Amino acid sequence: AAAVRQRMADVRTRHHAWIREHGTDLPEVADWTWTG
Repeated sequence: AAAVRQRMADVRTRHHAWIREHGTDLPEVADWTWTG
C-alpha cells in the first residue's frame, strides 16, 4: 500500500503545482467525464 500512497501524494503535489502556475485544474481532471 505504501507505493499507492506515494503515487497519490505525488499526483496531489503535481496537481497543486499546476493549479498555482495555471490557475486551473490539470487537463486530465478538467476534461474528465463520467463514462458509467
